Amino acid sequence: YLAEGDTMHSLVCFKKALDLDDKYVDAYNGFGNLYMLLEDYQKSKEYYRKAYLLTKKHFKDFWPTELPWGILGNRQYLRAICGFALCFWKENNSQETQNLFKLLMKLNPSDNQGIRFCVAALLEGISFDEYDKMQEKAAEKGDYSEMDELFKKQNNIHKFWSYTNE
Repeated sequence: YLAEGDTMHSLVCFKKALDLDDKYVDAYNGFGNLYMLLEDYQKSKEYYRKAYLLTKKHFKDFWPTELPWGILGNRQYLRAICGFALCFWKENNSQETQNLFKLLMKLNPSDNQGIRFCVAALLEGISFDEYDKMQEKAAEKGDYSEMDELFKKQNNIHKFWSYTNE
């Protein structure tokens, strides 16, 4: 429903999911996405924070060596960390954002989420909103060359991601 822009049905479904299981991380992620879409960033952060804390609790505060995206059960945890990082980026808290992005690249070295592009934008001094527009423009055109160039530039300088992970 959320992908189709039906926020009311999304809200009902996420609430129902939490009624069934109040520790269901992806339902909190869903609420985070919903409120991000509705531009209620404070509420979005509250839900992503809850998803992140449940993720940490799931791993008993010790992050695993790796959390590959290819294992479907891991995705809700990776999305929780990413959503929380994006909230910090939205608030211009680059240190917390970088810390969470680093964690994501460590846990998911193949970077199926494209975090390396976010890191490059952050290092370039691009705001969350500017990056969001850049990403939307690239998706509309089907041309990600601007993002690729930005990544290459920043990765050449900071060496934050290894091409061997591709």
